Amino acid sequence: METSKIAMPWVRHSTTGAAAAVFHRSAIHMYRLFVIVACGFLASCASTRDSERKLRAEAFQQEMIPKIGQAITMTGKLIFLKSGWWLSCGDRFDGAGAFIENAKYSDLGHLNMHMVEVTGVLRRYGSSPQELRRHQEFFFNMADVTVTEVSAKTVESH
Repeated sequence: METSKIAMPWVRHSTTGAAAAVFHRSAIHMYRLFVIVACGFLASCASTRDSERKLRAEAFQQEMIPKIGQAITMTGKLIFLKSGWWLSCGDRFDGAGAFIENAKYSDLGHLNMHMVEVTGVLRRYGSSPQELRRHQEFFFNMADVTVTEVSAKTVESH
């Protein structure tokens, strides 16, 4: 009985027998119910976050699809990933962005993790029959882009 006094101090412990045992069991059931409800709430929060992320990704897709094949300027953080250079468009689109194809680390390494503007022709994997459908992401080709660093003051004014 000593261990239950430590685990659940709100339970009134007595030595009267059956009444104390029933009260103790009901307290355990209430605690279990509380844990189940809390887990359900946390799961619903996670699914809400996932659905918000999906909505932002769809918004990015809808905004960028009409611009495929056009020269555009995108602003974001340039990040070197295992798969290549990634331009992350930040919080508005939950990190959605575009790859910069055929760029070596020596080309853009000095701008890794910096805010940049990339100007070039936007393309999308699988947007033409000749391309492999390896991704559904957008990309720029390094041969026809200009990448310039954006100062902190310019980023704040956007």
